[in-house]
Amino acid sequence: SVTDAYYGDFSEIKQLFEYPGWKNYGYWNESVYGYYGQADEWVIRKNLELMAAAGVDAICTDETNLSWVHSQGAFSVLRTMHKMRQDGIDAPKYVQILRWGDTIYTKVGLENLYNSYYGSGLYSDCWYYHDGKPLVMAANDGDITEKTGHAGLDASHKEILDFFTFRPCHAGYKTV
Repeated sequence: SVTDAYYGDFSEIKQLFEYPGWKNYGYWNESVYGYYGQADEWVIRKNLELMAAAGVDAICTDETNLSWVHSQGAFSVLRTMHKMRQDGIDAPKYVQILRWGDTIYTKVGLENLYNSYYGSGLYSDCWYYHDGKPLVMAANDGDITEKTGHAGLDASHKEILDFFTFRPCHAGYKTV
């Protein structure tokens, strides 16, 4: 079973690429950095160093399925980017992708983004700026401001709406 692979001796089955348990949530093999969690700053830094060496401008983190933005992993990425910049390494900038469309998840995601670190300026050296403001990929300005009632965004959110540059994100199944 997959449970055996996680908690037992899996040295034999990890090389069996056809093992049926690998079709579930699990790993078929160990990464070059070993097994690690989303907040492992050593692994994050190594990946960001490779991206910096390759000239990557920005990374976009996908928060489209939930409104739980700013997990420990997101803070670890930002903290690592910030440390790299202090060390003189041009790490990629950070962009958040939220739900597209004017949903409650867009509202909650924007509130969480702003309240977690944008509003206070935390890690502002790591944000990707477009048109002089931090870029967020979400419903575009018109979708949010013209349909304020739909996403629950109202005049009280003006500060948040004015703070970001919005660009819509279009999944492959959405007509542009």
